[in-house]
Amino acid sequence: VVEVEEVETSPLARLDTDTELPASLPERWQQPGAVLCIPGSGKLDEAAAVILAQIMTRRGIGAAAETADALSMSRFFSLDLSSAAAFCICYVGKPSDAMIQYTVRRLSKKSKGGRIVIALLGSESDAVTPGTRDITTVVGDFSAVADLIAETAVKTARAVETHPEAGKVAVD
Repeated sequence: VVEVEEVETSPLARLDTDTELPASLPERWQQPGAVLCIPGSGKLDEAAAVILAQIMTRRGIGAAAETADALSMSRFFSLDLSSAAAFCICYVGKPSDAMIQYTVRRLSKKSKGGRIVIALLGSESDAVTPGTRDITTVVGDFSAVADLIAETAVKTARAVETHPEAGKVAVD
């Protein structure tokens, strides 16, 4: 008789084996580029955006990641935001409140109503985000951000099913 020892897996290892997909994920959220992961300000934020996009793709959500210069003046106006239902701005570390507010303001004007998720990865933060119902801040790890986006997709589908005439319904 061979005894097998239970080994507790790390959160990162659980992400790799997580096959739990939302049962009623809408088609719009399964399309490529439905969630656009945008790095906040540097190469580390870009790496986080790529990882987050891969995690969401494994969960059945169509996600794409942009490069580190996506929010620069030269690239921002050429970004194609037409197929995105949500935008996730990834920050590793602690960005300033002014940086977050400026990015959110520019993105909300250009996106015309898409959900914006601010992912503050890897650290506790006291960042203040603008008080808008379409902006959600998540502090924590990749799994928490991916869970929130999946919940948002399912809630959006339910809201549109119950109110099909509403073009944009608040999901909180």
